[in-house]
Amino acid sequence: DEEIIEIAELYLLDLEEEKPDRPISRDLIFEDIMPEALQYELKQGTGNAALISSEGGTILGGPVVRNLAFLNSTWSGDSYTVHRKSSDSYVLENVRLTLAIAAQPVALDNFMSKKGDEAKGIGFFSRCLFCNPQSEQGYRTIPPNISYFKEGGRRFNNRLNEVLTEYDEHLLLGDNNRYLVEYDEDCKPYAWEMCMRIENELKPGGKYEHASEHASKLFENISRTAGAITYFEKGKGAKISRRMLNDAAKICFHFSDHYLKYFQVQPDYIQDAAALYEYLLAQQQYGERYVAKTPLRKSGPYRLRNMVRLNRALEILANEGHIAVWRIVRTGFTYIDLTPNVHDELPRWEAFCQKHKVSMENWYAPTTGGKIKELPAYKSHWY
Repeated sequence: DEEIIEIAELYLLDLEEEKPDRPISRDLIFEDIMPEALQYELKQGTGNAALISSEGGTILGGPVVRNLAFLNSTWSGDSYTVHRKSSDSYVLENVRLTLAIAAQPVALDNFMSKKGDEAKGIGFFSRCLFCNPQSEQGYRTIPPNISYFKEGGRRFNNRLNEVLTEYDEHLLLGDNNRYLVEYDEDCKPYAWEMCMRIENELKPGGKYEHASEHASKLFENISRTAGAITYFEKGKGAKISRRMLNDAAKICFHFSDHYLKYFQVQPDYIQDAAALYEYLLAQQQYGERYVAKTPLRKSGPYRLRNMVRLNRALEILANEGHIAVWRIVRTGFTYIDLTPNVHDELPRWEAFCQKHKVSMENWYAPTTGGKIKELPAYKSHWY
């Protein structure tokens, strides 16, 4: 019956017009996920996602790191075309992805052995902030008054809830526009100066001479961190002030130092100096100020058992002003002053001399009370 068929077709057309829109996925946090599934979630969801794991092996050893180029593109804000054979292709535009991983050393070592060269070569590492905190096991204590910390945590969580509530309101209204966070006028010259300081450190002998790929994204990481802090603390419409940029720079430079120290492949002499400086800082924390050079070959870092490498590391630290290395001409005894810009402390001198069985006559002249017959073993700008 053609009439009944026509009525049925009209009914189907009306029903199709009433078909509800697919609900937007509000999932934000993912851990064990395939890269294809993550791309689908970004397309069908809000365009925002986070890969977060307190057991970093799930992500670093999982399938999502197979496509580091995709992770790079989400950081840069570039459009990313996804081609599929058995389903429709699509383009990811204006998406945001956060990656936050806490990993044990073994998980990171496994990742580095498999993907480390690629991650460094394509600039994935330069887009990340690295931190390698020292273990405090055996030294952890509960502060006597934790009310201050509780109050800070409460205010942080309250502000976080405000941000998420605002985010939900935008989703309900179908508004997913991004906010532009700008520098204020007073901050722009300071930002340019900071950018040039980083650029100058790329020169031979500079801090980032052997980490140009890391330095290339460092200022942008600082700017992004400053923007996040500004929005979180000041809200929509606030501009990045010089104070906010300075706070972000302190954070990012701290993470940058951790990357250079623990993750960046640098020449042996740079790594030797860093290892020695870490050891000497530990001695200083134990209350030492003066350290004899000779025992360093046994008690210091294993990589510095070679005297030539040890001497070069000492020279680098002395030239940078971190330490002063002195040699007594009469005996040839060499020692290291860990705080060269502070006046000598006689009680520590005496304890140090007794420990190493060094005659006090070699250190002080009774008539003048000053050190005698000493020369710097290496030149230092402190002397």
